[in-house]
Amino acid sequence: MSDLKLQHQNSLGRWSEVGDSESQLITICAELHSMDADGKIVRSHHPSAIRNLTEDEVVDALLSGLTLRTGSDWYENIRSLAVIEAWAELHPKKTVETELVKCACGHTVPRGQVMSASMGTSCPDCYDEMS
Repeated sequence: MSDLKLQHQNSLGRWSEVGDSESQLITICAELHSMDADGKIVRSHHPSAIRNLTEDEVVDALLSGLTLRTGSDWYENIRSLAVIEAWAELHPKKTVETELVKCACGHTVPRGQVMSASMGTSCPDCYDEMS
């Protein structure tokens, strides 16, 4: 189960790695979750629940990207960090290139920082002098 790299959510909504208690959390999830007639995972107390999940089904669900509950509070969830890392590799963050503009004051600044002064465009540092 070490390939799961489970994370647990705390009361501030932050995620942290579980460590040694992975098997305990998987057992808790198996008790708290059931399968309905359509094969959908539901809470055990749900009216459509037919049977509890097995621990293998919990692991499969986590590896498919699902977040599962480990208690009744809003933040008691677990997820697989391995899935998050795999998704991040497939969807790298795109860097935005900032367009630089040369102002009338002679400085080059990002387009969003260009200010319009009475003597032409200026950077924020030269604005007071050029107004």
